[in-house]
Amino acid sequence: MTNRYLQDLNGINRKLEAIHKKQMFVEDHTDEYRTLLRDEIRLMEEKNRILDQIEKETV
Repeated sequence: MTNRYLQDLNGINRKLEAIHKKQMFVEDHTDEYRTLLRDEIRLMEEKNRILDQIEKETV
């Protein structure tokens, strides 16, 4: 696994952590809450793409 993948994954994890902290203080079913969910989903999809790429390169 390259250093670049690790950097990308660490960055995504930091962003996800920040989103999770914000979600604790945002009321459910608001526009802000939905935006945070969309951002979380986008980051998780990006993380999965990176993990898939790592798996392809290590097999």
